[in-house]
Amino acid sequence: MSDTPSRSEIESALTGRQSFNRRKSSSDLSDSIDDFELESSRRRQQVIGGALTGVSKRHKKSIFSKFADIHLTNWLAVLLVACILIAFFWPNNKESIREIAEQKIESQSEPFYTESRIDEQDTNQSSQLFSRDDDLSRANQFREEEKLENQIQSLLAKASEHVANGQYTSPQTDNAILTYRQILDLESDNTDAKNGITGIKKRFLTVGEQAISDNDETRAQSALLGLSRIDTESDEHIKLSNALIQWQRSKQINELLAKANTARNANNLILPANASSLHFYREALKLDENNQTATAGVKNIADNFINEANKALLNGDLDAATGYLATASVVDDNHPSIQIVSEMIANAEPIAAERFARNQNQITNEPVNNSSNNLVDDVNSSLPTQSQSTLPPRQISAIKTPEDQASEQEAFDQIYLTQGLEAYYQGDYGTASALLAPLADKGVSRAQFRIGYMYFLGRGFEKNLTEADKVLRAALPAIQKFANEGRSWAQSDLGSLYEDGLVLPRDYAEAIFWYRSAAEQGYPGAQTNLGIMYARGLGVTQSRQTAIEWFKRAAEQGDIAATRNLTSLGVN
Repeated sequence: MSDTPSRSEIESALTGRQSFNRRKSSSDLSDSIDDFELESSRRRQQVIGGALTGVSKRHKKSIFSKFADIHLTNWLAVLLVACILIAFFWPNNKESIREIAEQKIESQSEPFYTESRIDEQDTNQSSQLFSRDDDLSRANQFREEEKLENQIQSLLAKASEHVANGQYTSPQTDNAILTYRQILDLESDNTDAKNGITGIKKRFLTVGEQAISDNDETRAQSALLGLSRIDTESDEHIKLSNALIQWQRSKQINELLAKANTARNANNLILPANASSLHFYREALKLDENNQTATAGVKNIADNFINEANKALLNGDLDAATGYLATASVVDDNHPSIQIVSEMIANAEPIAAERFARNQNQITNEPVNNSSNNLVDDVNSSLPTQSQSTLPPRQISAIKTPEDQASEQEAFDQIYLTQGLEAYYQGDYGTASALLAPLADKGVSRAQFRIGYMYFLGRGFEKNLTEADKVLRAALPAIQKFANEGRSWAQSDLGSLYEDGLVLPRDYAEAIFWYRSAAEQGYPGAQTNLGIMYARGLGVTQSRQTAIEWFKRAAEQGDIAATRNLTSLGVN
């Protein structure tokens, strides 16, 4: 047998080697094939024979032969994986894309706070870095809001309890209004608290208006006090305050009208000054200038004197008629009957004169001269005795011109002024006010000055500095004019204004100048005032002796104030 291995032996050796490699290491394989004495070095295989060609081809496989060796199971696994990949990467339809886009927009509008990695965050949205802190802040805020809400509800319940118990504004430290304000301090726009305060204010207003309707001033004042504790600028407070003032004014007017009626029944029409029917009616008109009852009352008083003037005319007493007419004009200078009665008096005098002439003619058998000019001469030349005459004691001109009437009225005003000043200096301020007030209303400066000082000093009127200033300012221009003209009364009055600082600035030097100017003319009021300035050392060197000298000069003229001053100084 040849030493060269045959083909079959080589194939068997190779087959055994492949199987052997699966079970043993390469060292064992060399032991199993030692009998074949194969070369250990690698060399290119050569074709041994035609039959070995198949071995060469099988060792060098094509790509298709490799796929053919893959089992069916592996093919199925590959196919499954391919289907999964295709399904995953296959593009979705448009609706799915739109849904995803909408979800993305929603997720952007309502972000969720999650715990994420720093490298995944958008640097433009740095606030997401503090998402956990925000959650904590929101939680704390929620707890604070819940706490605040509980506190407000507790205060609302407390306020409701106060309202139920009628504790609207008292006690001062714990009441409904105070509790509602505590709520507004916590929550300024709390509707319940605002409505609560408004409800209490309306309740006070209702109670106050009902009290006024019942003439219960105490309860009305209590309701107004409650509103003032809440808000003095509120509509409710203003409305109730005005209603109460109006009611009080009406009450006061009714009281004055009742007093006026009582005085009228007692026939105290114009005197005494502060207790007459005229006084009470005028006081009522100060409170309500359109009060019909007071206006009618003044007119009725004027009517009374007009009627008395008519009676006097019928009795031929022209003096009395004229006096009553003047009084009526002081009460109501706009009374429509004043002009009529005045004309009747003017017409009555020629008739009375003619009647007297006829009677005289019957005695002397002389013809009657109808000439008005001669008539006056006849009457004046041969007046009968009082028992024989039908003429009144006083004669006035037969025909009165407007100038005559004005002059006559001025004469009556002068009488009232003189009597009013005399009453003032005697300390009878009631009579003085009754006589001087109508003259002051007519613009008589001397009367205005005394009325102004009566308001200033509270004499005859309640002290009223505002009214005093008003009246004195109205009198000042005339007083200054007459003082510069040298009238002593005006000089004395001007000195008083400078001394007291009324209307004019206080200036003792000016006061001394004007007092001395009037005192040296013998005006007693100025002499007394000048003595006071020396006694007090105002504007001059204080001198008791000089003061006594001026007081004596005034007392000699009957000045009561000067007499009292001397007594106080121990001078008899």
